Amino acid sequence: MSDYIFPSQWLEKLSEKNIKEPSAVQKQIIPLLSENKNIIYQSETGTGKTLAYLIPLLEKIDPNIKEVQLLLSISYHKKEDLSTDFPKNLFSVFWTVF
Repeated sequence: MSDYIFPSQWLEKLSEKNIKEPSAVQKQIIPLLSENKNIIYQSETGTGKTLAYLIPLLEKIDPNIKEVQLLLSISYHKKEDLSTDFPKNLFSVFWTVF
C-alpha cells in the first residue's frame, strides 16, 4: 500500500476475518483517503471498496473524545443486499479496537 501501514491494533482483527493482504483497490484508495484526497472509484462487488473507504475514516476516531465523530449511513440498492452481514462484520472487526 505504498507507504500506508494498517494500524497495529487492527492487524489481528483483520487477520481473524481472513484479511491478510490489502486488495488492489485498497492499495489505491486508502493512501489517497488518508491524505484527505477526494476520489470517485468504481469496481466490481467484492473488491474491497467498503473497507478501503472506511479504514481512513475509522483511523481518525479519537477514543478519548466522547462525542460522535463518525456517522455511517448504509444504503442498499438491491433487495438481496439487505441480508448482508456487512454491519455485523464491520463492527466485529473494529469495535474491540477502541
